[in-house]
Amino acid sequence: MQYGRRVLGLGLLTLGCLLAPGAARAEGETAAPVTPPAAVAAVDDRTRFAATFRYAGDEREAAARRAAIDRGISSLFFAIRGIARSRLSDGTKVDPSVSFAFDPGKIRVRIPNAPDAVSPDNGSPVEHGSGGDRSRLTQRLTPGKVTQAFVTSEGGRTNEWSLTPDGATLLLRVTVSSPKLSNPVIYVLTYKKAP
Repeated sequence: MQYGRRVLGLGLLTLGCLLAPGAARAEGETAAPVTPPAAVAAVDDRTRFAATFRYAGDEREAAARRAAIDRGISSLFFAIRGIARSRLSDGTKVDPSVSFAFDPGKIRVRIPNAPDAVSPDNGSPVEHGSGGDRSRLTQRLTPGKVTQAFVTSEGGRTNEWSLTPDGATLLLRVTVSSPKLSNPVIYVLTYKKAP
């Protein structure tokens, strides 16, 4: 069955069920297992997310990201504020695109010039990164959303990727937190599905 296909009228649906091979079962036979609605939604979300999205934000989003960084470092000693701003700016650069893929039991998120984020779709943690930039990664697919969490000894970053109902727009809500920051750095970016 293809997702998005309209359901036929009740009369045709009933007739189709009655005429389908194996519709009449002998005594003692059991019906095929019914897929729970949550599992259908997960499959549908896998299909909707499995695409490439390109950054489509504007200067307002860029300004909101810079303001969130400034709020996050506001209580730091003025002499180290510039270093902290630079590190946060580098660590939260806007990626030009993002792609999602789903292998059996796994979520794969790809951004340019970085190792793929691959982990079990049940939220089990894995080591992620290369060189000195290592983190513990968890990813989970819930209705309409892929949530990633990257945790290091200095803090963490959570990416909440949410699709609009039409599947054409992807919103990324980033939260960067650390005991060293005055406030968490929170901002939202917009991506559009690539043709």
